[in-house]
Amino acid sequence: MLSAIKKAVLFFFIVVVSLILFILIFPLVYKPDMIDPAQLDITGKFLQLDDGIKVHYMEQGKGDVLLLIHGYTSNLYSWNEVMPELSKKYRVIAVDLLGYGFTDKPKDATYNYRSFSDVIKKFLDKKGIRKLSIAGNSMGGGTAIRFALDHPAMVNKLILVDSSGVKFAHDPMLLIMFGTPGLNNFIFSIINKSIMKKSLEFCCYYNNDAVTDERAYLYTFSFRTKGSFNSVTKTVMQNDFDGLEDKLGTLKAPTLIIWGEKDMLIPATTAGKFHRLIPNSKLTIIEKCGHMPQEEKPAVTIAAIEGFLK
Repeated sequence: MLSAIKKAVLFFFIVVVSLILFILIFPLVYKPDMIDPAQLDITGKFLQLDDGIKVHYMEQGKGDVLLLIHGYTSNLYSWNEVMPELSKKYRVIAVDLLGYGFTDKPKDATYNYRSFSDVIKKFLDKKGIRKLSIAGNSMGGGTAIRFALDHPAMVNKLILVDSSGVKFAHDPMLLIMFGTPGLNNFIFSIINKSIMKKSLEFCCYYNNDAVTDERAYLYTFSFRTKGSFNSVTKTVMQNDFDGLEDKLGTLKAPTLIIWGEKDMLIPATTAGKFHRLIPNSKLTIIEKCGHMPQEEKPAVTIAAIEGFLK
């Protein structure tokens, strides 16, 4: 009996060690192809800032400005489902954050709410925009909060969609994976459209039918542009994702909080915390919806945003 237990323990130990070695060695042997942005039909424009950073963005419509900010490991195409309709009433601008999508990814840059907010401010200054409303999803919500705290006179209204920024029960698995040395490198080496599709279904959506092949591809290329590994992993190390909680009470802008009822990354109970801490805030919970309502429930999200901005 004891011998059988020893054999089982030894087998388990061998399996674990083999798995660890595979995770560490595989990225050294297999080098995935990197996407060259010049070879892609990129939808959008580029604006070069005075410090040399090129920001990728999309702009549609006329009227009051509504800025859309994507989340961690995402890009501006996260807003594709809502931009056309919103642009019928507003001048809608979606941006790729510093280090994400097709915006520049400087190796020595700092990647956190403050640096994201600073680049957005430079972008808006270059565009001559002095007043706007801002909507941010996930990490984009935290960035929007940081911007509203830094530049309260510029922000008419604030919209937080399944936002980061406050403490909750546990760190999202996504941050743990990309913050673990060795494991993060392995993930970057194996990621492709199929794996991305399964990952999105697992962590981000309630209705998996919303995860199309095209959407999986649009997320995949964020990992396949030069510098992505550096910016994504540095963000985990340098950004205090829940470090805005003590500052929420000082927000001046009227705030709409939109949340997917079935969010697996940041639970819907967090929405209530934002609602309690932010003065002059309104809460909208979207049923049967995951972490990205703007993709999974665009019509409901559009109605909530338009009703709030009126």
